[in-house]
Parts: sequence; C-alpha cells; structure tokens
Amino acid sequence: ELGAVFIPIRWQTVTWGCHNLTACTQWRRNLVTAWQQLDHSRLHFVVLMMTHLGEVRQFLHSMSLPMINMTNVIAFDSRGNDSIPAFPIPLLHYDTITLNAGEAERTISVGFRGQCSDDVSRIRHTLSDIFADFAGSRVTRCGAEWSRNFSDELRSTVFALAPPGAYVTSFRQFEAIQAGALPVVLGDRNFPGGPIWLPFQDLDVDWNAMGFTV
Repeated sequence: ELGAVFIPIRWQTVTWGCHNLTACTQWRRNLVTAWQQLDHSRLHFVVLMMTHLGEVRQFLHSMSLPMINMTNVIAFDSRGNDSIPAFPIPLLHYDTITLNAGEAERTISVGFRGQCSDDVSRIRHTLSDIFADFAGSRVTRCGAEWSRNFSDELRSTVFALAPPGAYVTSFRQFEAIQAGALPVVLGDRNFPGGPIWLPFQDLDVDWNAMGFTV
C-alpha cells in the first residue's frame, strides 16, 4: 500500500527559471497535461524550492493554461504564498556554510550584506542607515559589492539581519544558522501571504529560541 507519492518536478523550469520561450511553453503544457493524469484519490506531495504556488499560477495564466489541481496534494513551500495552504520549509542554496573547526571570534555585532533590486522588500533599503551608528555593526548599503569572504563574515557575526527579499523569506535566515549566527528575521506586511514565513512554524518550532522575529 503506497503512502504519499512524491512528484519530482524542478519548479523553476516552469516559472522564473525558464528563459527559452519555446522550451517554457512546452514545459508548462507538459506539466498541465501530466498533472491531469494524477489519481487525486491518492495522496501526493511536492517540494517547491526557490518558487511558490502563486508563481506557478501566474506563469500558467500567462499562457492561458489552467492552474494545476492541488486536491490531495501536499505542498512543502520554501518561499511563502498567499494562494494555497502549504507547509513552510527552509530555503536553501545548493552549497551550505560550515562552521570552522575552531569557532571564529564574533567581532561583528550586527551584520547584513545583500542584493537589492526593485522587486525586493523596501526594508533592505533602510538597514544601513538604521544601524550606521550601532557599535560593532557591519550593515552594508543596499546592493554593495559582494564580499569574497561572505561565509567568514557570517561566522564572525553575532546577529545576522534576515530581511525578506523578492519573497517573504530569504536565504539569509538559514545561512545565518549554518554559520552559527543568530538570525533576526524581519517581517514585511506588504507581502500578500503574510509578513513572516518560517520553516515548520505550524509545528510549534520556537524561532525566538534560535533568533528573533520582528
């Protein structure tokens, strides 16, 4: 007797990660066609990394394709969405940050370095001014040159600011934890899915025990 069936799809190829119009069209049509063959009397699950169901709907709609039927399909969502209930999971890079054998001295009291474009949360644009006079801080201006020693910088940080990016969550939350820093997760009420999207938040994981949420 089968339990939940995993549907292995690289969701970026049917959303923002597909840049060839012909390939995108075919991928999205294939997705809708294949999805219609699912037996929705059985339980299925999908893992959405670096995208979310709202984007899937958006890109299918752009081609006049129907949204896929999520009946009896559990979604594990790393980005946060406002359309279909989903379980929050960590948003991770392909590579992880590891702690040094000997723990680095944490000389940076509060740190942030990140990209800022027009589609990211406006919170990022304000951080450098807010922490300009904060002792021991290293909060760079929005879009500052990326540090080659970014991992070492995080390993030397006590509190790592984790503002949202283009979505309600960002990689910084989990990079900070991997580097042994305390993430300060900043919420933005402008996101339709809600100001905060924390992994396993529905399982009563106490995020304030490992960092702070604001």
